[in-house]
Amino acid sequence: MARALEADPKLLFRLALGQAGRETTRLVVDAIFGTVDSRNEVGRLEELRDASGHTDPALTNRTRSAIRGIVWK
Repeated sequence: MARALEADPKLLFRLALGQAGRETTRLVVDAIFGTVDSRNEVGRLEELRDASGHTDPALTNRTRSAIRGIVWK
């Protein structure tokens, strides 16, 4: 269904749980898997990891501002 709707399957699944009145199930899924990243978010994360040489740098105010300036402007 996600492919037909051109939607991210993970996000569609979470929305479906909420719409189906499965709030407890959604909370359990969230507790087990944590934040569900979309395909686009995963791509951005992979690029950040590659750019940092996979060193896991801290998110500083400077890098936060730089990212916001690039992505949301």
